[in-house]
Amino acid sequence: MSSLIGASLKRPDALDKVTGAARYPADLIQSGMLQLQVVFAHRSHARIRTLASSAALLVPGVVAVLTAADVPYNAFGLIDADQPVLCGDVVRFEGDKVALVVAESKEAAIAGAKLVKVEYEELPAVTDPRAALASDAPLVHEELGSNLLLHIPIRKGDVAHAFAEADVVVEESFSTSWQEHAYLQPDAGIAYIDEQGRVVLETAGQWMHEDLRQIAQMLALPEEKVIVRYATIGGAFGGREDLSIQHVLALAAWKLQRPVALVWSREESIIGHHKRHPFQIRCRWGAKQDGTITAVEAEVIGDGGAYASTSVEVVKVATLLASGCYEVPNISVDGYAVYTNNVPCGAFRGFGAPQAPQRLHDRDSGRGAGNPGHACDVLEGNERDEPPRTDPGDAPAVASDEPFTRTCAQAARALLAGRESGATIETSNEIFNEWIARSAADLAMLTAGNP
Repeated sequence: MSSLIGASLKRPDALDKVTGAARYPADLIQSGMLQLQVVFAHRSHARIRTLASSAALLVPGVVAVLTAADVPYNAFGLIDADQPVLCGDVVRFEGDKVALVVAESKEAAIAGAKLVKVEYEELPAVTDPRAALASDAPLVHEELGSNLLLHIPIRKGDVAHAFAEADVVVEESFSTSWQEHAYLQPDAGIAYIDEQGRVVLETAGQWMHEDLRQIAQMLALPEEKVIVRYATIGGAFGGREDLSIQHVLALAAWKLQRPVALVWSREESIIGHHKRHPFQIRCRWGAKQDGTITAVEAEVIGDGGAYASTSVEVVKVATLLASGCYEVPNISVDGYAVYTNNVPCGAFRGFGAPQAPQRLHDRDSGRGAGNPGHACDVLEGNERDEPPRTDPGDAPAVASDEPFTRTCAQAARALLAGRESGATIETSNEIFNEWIARSAADLAMLTAGNP
């Protein structure tokens, strides 16, 4: 059997994608399918007083308006089932869904959705996660009695003693914001009832069996009565872990016993699906003059938004990595996942890791007593397995690029020398050989002046 190592293998989906033959969820829509339109709350926090759908039902082509009363089990969530499929009492963020308009055409569905009239009583909203932890803060989920979803404490060693003996102590506060996944293919899919009476959902996602589990629970059906299939997926990055349109498609198909389709606009996608968590981080690091970190103290607050999603797991990762990748003998870190009336937050590449580690190290590498920046310079060298720099003044302008730049320069010289002598560079990949031949001069130009 020949080895696959070093072989140039064809991607099984490459030809369909470059020729346009790949079928994404929106490509599955067929004529005659009902069209779905979501009615969003567009309120941060409010109580639903009345919801009137009679005017919407008079629009030619509108088949049904579904509300909370039409949902057998009106809750879903990857970890905690704390999010309503359709809100019937309280809305907790702008993207909460209050009704579904189903029609023979998209135009009729949109027209009907505009005529669904909801009377709201505005409620106090809390949009800052630190403020949400106050004892008198408005409650996102009143029945819980608190906005705290998770507190995870990490304790190791004697932090107070370590700070007292540290040569350098740096302290700072940081914040990150939301991040939209912005996958190229907006949320889309179809749902129908097959010849065996099963609900079939065809869409894009990341957790097929979790989608199935939540949809079966919502419809109060055995799991074998629900089928989930994924079409070609146009990007995800964690943004398709939570249900966005999957459950409402399944609900409409089950209630009406007809095929239903939905394609969200980019605006609807941004309103309706979760984001990367914003974090508020306070941290303090203590170190010796030789670069040894002796203590880390931190408070990490993750804004989970209105519903749990995967906040507890994301905050666990951020809390664990608040001390970076270093062996630190004394640690006191508190992580908090907090409910607010902001958009729910969940998985995004890195899963809490990009927000937490290295923040203080990155910002405070120029601080210190007696020898500014020395502690962090030594750490930087140790982390990369390079000799530590003892004189910050000798550091290059972009220290982290130095090994790469040096390697590029060496590679360029070697490649150019080999090409001029007529030598052949042996690799097992013809494409890579072509790249080498075309790139040698470019590399030399980019690295000119680097010894």
